[in-house]
Amino acid sequence: MNHAPRVCAVVLNWNRAEDTLACLESLKREASASLTVLVIDNGSDDDSVPRLQAAVPAANFIAQPKNRGFAAGCNIGIRRALGERADYVWLLNNDAQVMPGCLRALTRKAEEDPKLGAVGSVLYSGQHPDTIEAWGGGRIYSNLGGTRHIYGPDAKEPDYLVGASLLLRCRALKQVGLLDERFFLYWEDTDLCQRLIAAGWSLATAKDARVVHAGSASLKKSQDRLDFLFNRSAALYFLKHHPWPCLPIVIGGLARSIKRLFKGEGRRFIAVWCGLLAGLRRRPNSVA
Repeated sequence: MNHAPRVCAVVLNWNRAEDTLACLESLKREASASLTVLVIDNGSDDDSVPRLQAAVPAANFIAQPKNRGFAAGCNIGIRRALGERADYVWLLNNDAQVMPGCLRALTRKAEEDPKLGAVGSVLYSGQHPDTIEAWGGGRIYSNLGGTRHIYGPDAKEPDYLVGASLLLRCRALKQVGLLDERFFLYWEDTDLCQRLIAAGWSLATAKDARVVHAGSASLKKSQDRLDFLFNRSAALYFLKHHPWPCLPIVIGGLARSIKRLFKGEGRRFIAVWCGLLAGLRRRPNSVA
């Protein structure tokens, strides 16, 4: 490596300033001249904007008037990074805290192989810090309409990397495009990873890039809303990527809704199918 690669870390906030400030505090350990941290507020309706404005340099803070979703919010930061000719964009959830050396491990892995379009982190559970939540990413079970995280080293390349901590090569993004903003929340990272693979790029996990991830902090009190968004995005994903999309949409929907029904969660059962129907109405094209 002839120079330290230029990295723009993009942290998206929505009504969780406390989490975002903790995330930024953890990023201070990664501080270097080659790292820029950009914070985007995605239409918060609490006190997030004044709190973050007080903590973040004005040039590195963007407040959006409306919450347009994770993909659209992150794309604001990605466009800034591309415009400033960064080498990499690091998408980092605001409910994540990075462990020392995380960024160095991510960039080292990416610089080792110029064919890598994206590098993921090892995510640990915020509730159980010794438990691995995902070893970078996981597998897509296309005909079953679902995915499953990988929980340890695997010789096989992952099908997707989790967007909670994801290093993206800017040169690859220029080729395949940004996050698809039709995915309001969930599956947008899977969609982007599949587009990278289709364009000839590879995915990998940096084993020493450790991140503690709380997970869906902004939606913990609204599980039916979470189910709606997840299933709407699932339908969009399979409409876009599967030759017979109704098969995975129905099978995946049945599996998730029956699970809710057995637990007596009637509202979540309904939310699964409402989400799938909402996704079917969007019917995305085959490309972003």
